[in-house]
Amino acid sequence: MATVGESAAQVVARLADPTDAAAYQSKGLVIGYVQSGKTASITGVVAKAVDAGYRLVIILSGSLNILRAQTQRRIDKELVGRENILRGAPEEDCEYALDPEWRAGEFLTHGGLPSLHGAFDVLRLTTLNSDYQSLQQGIAALEFEKRDPTLPLYHPANLHRTAARLMVVKKNKAVLGSVIRDLRRLGAQLQEIPALIVDDESDHGSVNTLHPGHQREGRERSAINGLLSELLGLLPRAQYVAYTATPFANVLIDPHDAEDVFPKDFVLSLPRPAGYMGARDFHDVDSAIPPEERTVANSQEMAHVRAIHEAEPGDDSSLQQALDAFVLSGAIKLYREALDPRSVAYRHHTMPVHESVRIADHRELMDRLLKL
Repeated sequence: MATVGESAAQVVARLADPTDAAAYQSKGLVIGYVQSGKTASITGVVAKAVDAGYRLVIILSGSLNILRAQTQRRIDKELVGRENILRGAPEEDCEYALDPEWRAGEFLTHGGLPSLHGAFDVLRLTTLNSDYQSLQQGIAALEFEKRDPTLPLYHPANLHRTAARLMVVKKNKAVLGSVIRDLRRLGAQLQEIPALIVDDESDHGSVNTLHPGHQREGRERSAINGLLSELLGLLPRAQYVAYTATPFANVLIDPHDAEDVFPKDFVLSLPRPAGYMGARDFHDVDSAIPPEERTVANSQEMAHVRAIHEAEPGDDSSLQQALDAFVLSGAIKLYREALDPRSVAYRHHTMPVHESVRIADHRELMDRLLKL
């Protein structure tokens, strides 16, 4: 089983050399199982990419503030580290001051600011509570320092001695517009910046959904897709890495549209993580056993899935049994934690109940659950 580091290395190996004099923009797709550690892979890819020399990292993370903040926290905890977050400020002023894992020392530490130890710092242009905002103080935060002004930024003499800039942004028209406007102010320097754009849940928002027959005059792309194409057009040394568990829309992008995000350079599949449970663990996918011969011993579905459909109107006995099992298993978890709180901890307790794709079905089931 490949580790996160090995999988990340496979992705970074397919990106352009950030120190190469010839600019090349690669575009790739990484496919992972649903809820299987794609964020860990993203963190690993970003870590290896900045080590290789990529100095501008833009992570596109969903369209909701809570999803963006979750990704920001994960990146801050496992890659940015305490020193880059604080940058000399007192801990009580940090956005993570009350975070239990920050207080327990579980955020990465470098043993000092990396630049003081011959390495490079990571400068955050977004924080836990703040998405990207136009740089009111001027463009200095985005300007890359050169040790040797006579050489381009991508030259090793400059690249490995300049800080990396990192932003985690929503797929939002206003936010991406602000990023693009500020980058434009860098002018010619844009041609020299090795950049990495990571697009999480890339099948959502990033794909051009504007129907050719309904295109308005002068508009050929849906909003986010158009801004993403514009962003890639500004950064000729940018590498675009898309992540998704449902790649159908991504691979159906027009491969002849050079400005779009078709994965022309590579498509990789992340390995199934150890201990992962997915559809095949709960349903009898491609089972050779006839339905009438299936039992809880030879059928995943019979062992793990309870029907939520009413046998007859008003009969919610099966759903009631599922709820009882949920409550009882939760009680067992609490009992085990009480017996040995230092070695046993259950952070989550959930019961998936929705399999329909229809919102109306979700609402009807929610009403039944609330009554029970």
